[in-house]
Amino acid sequence: MKLGPDKFSGEVPKVAAHLLGNDNAQVASNVNLVKGSLRSVKAPLRTAALALTTINSLQLFTENSNDHWVESVNDLDYARSPIAGDQYERLYFTGETEPRFFANDNISSPFDSSVDSIKLGILQPAAAPTVGSSGGGSDYKAYFYVYLSSYGDKGPPSLAGEITDYNTGNVTIEDVEAAPSGRAIEKLYLYRTNTSGTGTAEFQFVLEATWFDESESYVIGDFVIYLTDLYKCTTNHSGAWNGGNFTAGDDVADADLGEVISSYWVRGGIIYSYDPPPATMKGLISLPNGVFVGFDGNELLLSDPYRPHAYPFAYKISFDHQIVALGSFGTTIVVLTDGYPFLVYGSHPSAMSKHKISSFYPCLFKRSVTSEKNAVFYSSKEGRIKINQDGAINATFEMIDEDSWENVYFPTSAVWHLCGGKHFGFPGSDTGFVIDFDNGIIYRLSIQAHAGHISIGDGKFYIVADDLDAIDENDPPENMPLCVKEWAGDDTNYLQYTWLSKKYVLSYEVNMGYARVFLDGAFYNGILDLLDLAALNATLFATGDLEGAMGRNAIGTIRIAGDILYDMEGLSMSPDVTFKLFVDGALKFTKTINKTDSIFALPIGYQDRKYEMELSGYVPAKQVNIAPTAEELLS
Repeated sequence: MKLGPDKFSGEVPKVAAHLLGNDNAQVASNVNLVKGSLRSVKAPLRTAALALTTINSLQLFTENSNDHWVESVNDLDYARSPIAGDQYERLYFTGETEPRFFANDNISSPFDSSVDSIKLGILQPAAAPTVGSSGGGSDYKAYFYVYLSSYGDKGPPSLAGEITDYNTGNVTIEDVEAAPSGRAIEKLYLYRTNTSGTGTAEFQFVLEATWFDESESYVIGDFVIYLTDLYKCTTNHSGAWNGGNFTAGDDVADADLGEVISSYWVRGGIIYSYDPPPATMKGLISLPNGVFVGFDGNELLLSDPYRPHAYPFAYKISFDHQIVALGSFGTTIVVLTDGYPFLVYGSHPSAMSKHKISSFYPCLFKRSVTSEKNAVFYSSKEGRIKINQDGAINATFEMIDEDSWENVYFPTSAVWHLCGGKHFGFPGSDTGFVIDFDNGIIYRLSIQAHAGHISIGDGKFYIVADDLDAIDENDPPENMPLCVKEWAGDDTNYLQYTWLSKKYVLSYEVNMGYARVFLDGAFYNGILDLLDLAALNATLFATGDLEGAMGRNAIGTIRIAGDILYDMEGLSMSPDVTFKLFVDGALKFTKTINKTDSIFALPIGYQDRKYEMELSGYVPAKQVNIAPTAEELLS
């Protein structure tokens, strides 16, 4: 009789300890089990300090090859510009006071996320311009204008100002509203009606105007807004306002009108315009077809394709439940509510269909959502729910019971991230866990994380963690500083694994007399080669000054007669693996192992039916077995 796994696998909380499969574990922590052996997970590598001591979202913003970590106490959602080769490298986000974006031409030195963002969307002017004419005729003209940002974003038009007595000459345009602040608005476009051959009135482009600035120079033909009125420059001008160099009003002939307004149109009796997103929009995601999506209460908000600033009211879709979060696969939007989930799909935001999924799986926590190529996952009361084109299933049904799900996996507070096909969950105040659905493996982590970010370029996973290296243990700070760490980024340090076997329950009592553990002996030597202490110390030897002399350093920084050379203390892992034997739930035997193939005797003088084995350490284990006799162990 020989007990032990054929390969190492993860936890199955839904199954009792004595009913687990031979390869499963009661506890699997910090393990890499994909190849069947028991291996450690690489330690996270500290990459940057953070300013805040409470962080709920993290994002990397890169502008002109400069990387900036955007940290916030709020729950933010980010989407990159849908425009290919966007010269401004814009990054859009929701979750602050209103939707905003970063652009590479609006960055402070140093970067300051609290002031470097721009409000998203172009507002509609609140009132119509006042239009006047001295012609005394009977022609009709109507005008409206739109604001235009320095990024080319247009807004919805103002109400129309009109005259019915035009004959000839300039049309005066007055009472133009100043541009709202914080939205990078630099000019306006003026439009007016023109009558086509069929008699249909269209608003066509008339002119572009900027607000008068005495620091600018103007040439003949430039249009400006001075105070609230429109003027055309008739004599080259610079400096303070001189009314003699300008003529009031619009003098553009009908034949010279430009394109029909693009930020406002009527189709099938429905009015569409480039409305800004509401200030309370959140949950921003982007689709491959250039459409941005957010939500506000029970309304789904969709942008015009490749215009993330424009959310026509006519595109809104309402639901009979409050929206909690959004996900997507392909161009399908998964709308997760406090009731039923929905799928929303279509070729264009103006013609979308919504489908109610019949399974009642309310989303419990917005930050539990992860999206992959063909599915969306989130946390509901029953477990981790998977939604794809076929509907919704409880993806953890076979692995996690509802009691464990609620009390161990914290569905109302655990933040989830998807990296390398693995789902990482972090409850914030507790250590995390990983579910690998592809390989059917669940394991725990000894790491806490407050937020995370997946890098677009290289797929690296970054977490926000306590910055223990930045504190003085003798004078701990009131609030723990935080830092960014690259997950599994340290090539020479690993997290200590722990693996506790199933509970073996035999049909009769027996004394397990021997144990055998196979270790990967080459692994530790390989880590030492990577560390290469000689190379690290070469430059220090070259200086000839290794510190540690009496009076040379502050007390406590380097030991007297010591040095600053790198040594094995820089390697947190050890070559030892600890084996433990539990008999009827009680620890019976412990042994430290550092040989590749260790066979050793276990205690004698007792017999029992219930046995468990535990391994902990850093060096990979290939096999562990126990048996009553050495012969049975070697069979």
